[in-house]
Amino acid sequence: MVEAQKGNSKMYNTLLTEVSQYLQSYLKYKLKTEERIQDLLQEILISIHKSRHTYDANFPFKPWLFKIVQSRLIDFYRKQGRRAELNSIHDEDFLDSLSTEAEISFMEIRDFQKALDALSHDQRTILCAIKLDGKSIKEVASIMSLSESAVKVSAHRAYKALASHLGVEL
Repeated sequence: MVEAQKGNSKMYNTLLTEVSQYLQSYLKYKLKTEERIQDLLQEILISIHKSRHTYDANFPFKPWLFKIVQSRLIDFYRKQGRRAELNSIHDEDFLDSLSTEAEISFMEIRDFQKALDALSHDQRTILCAIKLDGKSIKEVASIMSLSESAVKVSAHRAYKALASHLGVEL
């Protein structure tokens, strides 16, 4: 995107091609039909084009991209009168979409590690136990000698702090 902002049309075409391929599976999960997928993809690409000047290279690209995707999805569902789907756009769904991508760049790993390091020890322990080790809230509470509600609050604060550090608005 930085090269595209500088006017490098070859890199801009590459970026749009890669973004299109990347978003295909995400949109299939959300929309199911090829016609809707292609319609929304075109709207997203137009929004990227119109908003490319707002990207700040000091922050990761994917949160910026998914903010656009999320906005276009909301607009799309509103136009379709699909309130149930509108309500299904949750913070965790958005974060899962970032974490399920198989290709993660070194920069994204570094950014994520910095964000994790910014959490308190307890927040990091709770987050890792729940999301990486698959432990339940009850199990984590027992292991850490905390109440379940304290674990939930700490996990929620950790998600918010992590999202904020990564430039994702929850």
